[in-house]
Amino acid sequence: WDKPHDDLSRKLAKAISTDSPVREKLLAGAWTTAGEGKGAVENPIAQYNYLLKDHDKAEQLYRKVTKAYAKGQLPMDALHPEERFEAALEADIFTKEEAEFMREYEAVVLEMLTVDDFPFDEFARNKDTLIDHNPA
Repeated sequence: WDKPHDDLSRKLAKAISTDSPVREKLLAGAWTTAGEGKGAVENPIAQYNYLLKDHDKAEQLYRKVTKAYAKGQLPMDALHPEERFEAALEADIFTKEEAEFMREYEAVVLEMLTVDDFPFDEFARNKDTLIDHNPA
């Protein structure tokens, strides 16, 4: 047996991460709606679906800001996406609407990516003896 080629891996990744019949089939019977009301449970699939509907627009804007950064039109110390969006707005590369859209989009992306984000002392047995070598 040969391992799958990279092209096949890319094709499969695209099929399950975009709005496709393969993804629909895989999600058949899964809970895909967002929680509503006070105390609602967040649903990662619903969050991803929310991002998916605006993916094409966001992708164009990510490319626009990345291209401007590569051309030196944005400050070189604007390393985080949020910093680049603000710099792009100041440089008239983004409109106010585009910058606001990307702020909101990136906030949802960041929320999805920080699934295992715990406080520094979360797992300490004796919190009195902790030494925080990197205080915020």
